[in-house]
This record gives sequence, C-alpha cells and structure tokens, in this order.
Amino acid sequence: MPASWRTVPMPEPVESLQRTSAGMPIPFTVSRGHDPEYIAYRQETGLTTVCGCDPRVDEPVFSAQCPERQRQCALEGLCSVCGQGITEGLFAFGGLPLPGTDLYMEAGAHPQCLSYAFQVCPVLARESGPEHPVVLAEQVHTCEGRLLSAADHDTLIVLAHGATGGHSFPLQFYLSQPQDPQVLHRDTFLHRFPTTA
Repeated sequence: MPASWRTVPMPEPVESLQRTSAGMPIPFTVSRGHDPEYIAYRQETGLTTVCGCDPRVDEPVFSAQCPERQRQCALEGLCSVCGQGITEGLFAFGGLPLPGTDLYMEAGAHPQCLSYAFQVCPVLARESGPEHPVVLAEQVHTCEGRLLSAADHDTLIVLAHGATGGHSFPLQFYLSQPQDPQVLHRDTFLHRFPTTA
C-alpha cells in the first residue's frame, strides 16, 4: 500500500497542481471525463487522437493519460507529473518501455516529482518493486507513436517525429527515447532523489 499523499512531502511543483475535492494533487497528464477521445485531422500532425477533456470541469480518470497533455509534455520537455518545464537536470522515467524497445509512452518527469509519485500512486506502488528500473537521462529523443488498425487488432507503429509519411495513421502519443540513460533501482532512486531538497 502506498504512503498517503497527505504525509509524503510534496515537491514544490506538485503543490501547484489542481486538486481533487479531497485535496489530492492531480498529475498533469491524467485524463478527465469519460472517454473524451476522438480522431481529427490537424495540419501539422495529420490524423491525430484528440482529447476533449477539460481539466477545469471534468473529473480525473487516474487510470488514463490525456493524449494532448502527454504529447505536450514529450514535445515541450514538460514534467508528466507537474506539467512544468524540465529546463535543466534530468528527465526521469518510472514506467517500463514498450516491449523490445527503449521507447517510453509516458513523458519524462522531474526526479523529485517522480519520487513523490512512486510513493503515493497506487498504480506505481502495485507495479514496481524495490528493484524496478528507473531511467534517468539529460536528453530525450522524441518519436511518434501512430495507430495502425486492422480488423482483428491494432498495432502501434513508430515513426520519426515530423515524418509526413505517417499522417494517414492516427497519432496517439509521442514516444520518449532517453539518450545515454542511467538506470537505477527504484529504492536507490528514491534515496538519491527525495521529494524535497
């Protein structure tokens, strides 16, 4: 069971997040509302999964990412937890890469914000043990994850960011590829990056 978000010290950027009615911070990339996604054509990205959620009024769906805010974080170098810029230092990745790759569907985070999430998020607590890998990198390469649909299954295809050849396949997420990564076990990461300075 994770620690309570009320007792773990919050990094300053997390303190500024929108909150639930109980006061719990809502991570920046969390989707809002019930299944607000649809496919639309955008000049710069072609077919694109668009999210109609409104963080000002819709209830958070903690088990889903908003594809719009996920892409914004990956493209602009924003923290996937707090939504603020990672202007210097390290990008931290706490999820697992796509199978057989070094590509992450979740955008990077500030190490302190990810440390907080590891301690209070029920999903991260359930899915990561003490030796769970956490990847750190100073630079990240961004690719496009587009959806190729067939009658019996969907396949995520990976293209270079900005490649126009894939515009007929819906853009789902931007995928992050850490450059020259350093890998730590979760508990080593938590010790090295406490939630407060």
